Amino acid sequence: SQPVSVTVQNEYESIVSDIYIFSGVDTIQLNWNSLYGAESYKIYRDGTFIDEVSEPTYTNVTPGGIEHCFEISAVNYVNIESEKSDIICGVALLSPPSSFNASLNYENIILSWTSVNNASGYHLKRDNSIIWSGSNLNYDDSDLNFETIYNYTVSAYDFQDTIGAFSGAISILTAPEILPPTLASAITGTTVTLNWTSIETAETYRIYKDNLFISEVNNLSYEIDIGIGIESCFTITSVNSFGAESIFSNEECITGS
Repeated sequence: SQPVSVTVQNEYESIVSDIYIFSGVDTIQLNWNSLYGAESYKIYRDGTFIDEVSEPTYTNVTPGGIEHCFEISAVNYVNIESEKSDIICGVALLSPPSSFNASLNYENIILSWTSVNNASGYHLKRDNSIIWSGSNLNYDDSDLNFETIYNYTVSAYDFQDTIGAFSGAISILTAPEILPPTLASAITGTTVTLNWTSIETAETYRIYKDNLFISEVNNLSYEIDIGIGIESCFTITSVNSFGAESIFSNEECITGS
């Protein structure tokens, strides 16, 4: 018989190219052009094989804020693997803080959140505008108006200053301004009777005599003996549930006889 010459192809010369990388929250997605003759593709991350897929796309679930570098090779129908592609690197986006809280303290809103792994810092938005950036896990917002709704969100950013996903919004209605009452006075002999108007948001009222605090009450009147021939001047303030005190009322000056 005549000899038969057989050539065995033991190399797969095609190389994966045109790789596109997309960063999502805690994910990195790779897409590339399919190769003729490829039955599957092998994925390498940071030099280590991690998976084999049949389609020219792959999503790697990985914590945000860490850079990973990928290579892809093709495998043909006889299980021959091509050379690896060029290296392409990417960073998954950081997830938002798992907990985000706000509390009202009369003229300011105190916001706090939990830390995010691999975060370099955080961005805080009020009504869709960034009002603060830093590494702390809390912020005291005092640039506010009374009786106004504010919406807050927070996100983390990574070592490249790439902003991650923002949290869900927290809505806070600020308190009404605490106003002073209107004060009136009357005297019988040396006994002064003070009366003042009710303030809806007041829990108590503070009484001042000659600019010195003398008492705090929760009603709308107060009596005091001031002695004969002595002029005394009184003012009142309102105090709300936050412990915030209003400005002084009008002043009432009176002399005992």
